[in-house]
Amino acid sequence: MKYKILISIILILFLSFLLSNYITQKSETEHNTFIDNHLPFWHKTNKLMIMSYNIRSSNIDADKHKWSNRKKLVAETLNHYRPDIISTQEGLKSQLLELRKMVPGYGYYGILNDIKAEDENLAIFYNIDTVKLIKSGHFWLSETPDISNSKSWNMMFPRMVTYIHGVQISKNKQEFIVINTHFDHDSTESRVNSSKLIIKKIKELFNNKEGDGSLPIFITGDFNEAPSNPSYNEFILNGFKDSYVQCSDTSISTSNTINISNIVTKCYQEISTASTVHFYYGHLLNNFIAKVILYLAFRVHSGSFPTWGRYHIDWILYLESKDCKYSVQVLTYHVINDLLVSDIHPSDHYPVLGVYDLNKR
Repeated sequence: MKYKILISIILILFLSFLLSNYITQKSETEHNTFIDNHLPFWHKTNKLMIMSYNIRSSNIDADKHKWSNRKKLVAETLNHYRPDIISTQEGLKSQLLELRKMVPGYGYYGILNDIKAEDENLAIFYNIDTVKLIKSGHFWLSETPDISNSKSWNMMFPRMVTYIHGVQISKNKQEFIVINTHFDHDSTESRVNSSKLIIKKIKELFNNKEGDGSLPIFITGDFNEAPSNPSYNEFILNGFKDSYVQCSDTSISTSNTINISNIVTKCYQEISTASTVHFYYGHLLNNFIAKVILYLAFRVHSGSFPTWGRYHIDWILYLESKDCKYSVQVLTYHVINDLLVSDIHPSDHYPVLGVYDLNKR
């Protein structure tokens, strides 16, 4: 509890800093030109586009960022980028049903019947023009993962995982697995154990060499912890790669250069956004003082210092085992920090987008 009080004090000081400097945000719509220039190319050449997006529950905000004001902006973001996979966190049943109507052309996997209307539903949307669903499932992040709404390790709320096994609808028919999750915001113990449980369940569910075990596995989600902290390290130590880090690797950036129709696609990493959760303050969190405050706040929150300047709690990780049928090449990793009209953000999180090339070995 004392940690929560400290964080609150830090955030109040931060807000005071913002107000004292009379900083205002732009209100016009801006899309990243690099992404926009390459979207047709990625779609045309069957690159796998995966987005992870915490859309913010509709039962929290009552001001200008209430869901009735935000839902069109969320739908606009999804319809603009049209990724193959959209993993959402925090969506309530009513929100997801609305999005299914507002974002046509997507299939859906989520648990709409086993949870209460006010409970979070982790959904995975898949583009029916580019992805065919083979199978899907879910489990709970607890010591009893098969029991609905179970929780352990001092969690504040029940947390879960949804997953799909999909295949790209293209001549190469590349298969893949996507896992979607949302870790507890309150308990460091639960975040570490949640990572361990997911790794264990992957071995149980996808361990047959001739089947799922030979497929690349992508983990998307809101992990409520910055990279370099314990829950992140569990994944990295077990062979997972961070799309952001892979994209920033100079050698990978060089090898990912492709020349087609006068378009040069190079591993492009959006690095200007300090935090993927922005509390509706958006780009105001990118100045130096804000980064210092975020650095200290994450130290209090997780018990260890994060990597300076990268306070991303929304990640896309991937695993290609030694038996994997495909090599995974990261073409871009981007924090979608578009500015939208009237200073209303679609969510208090930015979505993150990874673009991947799966090549048969």
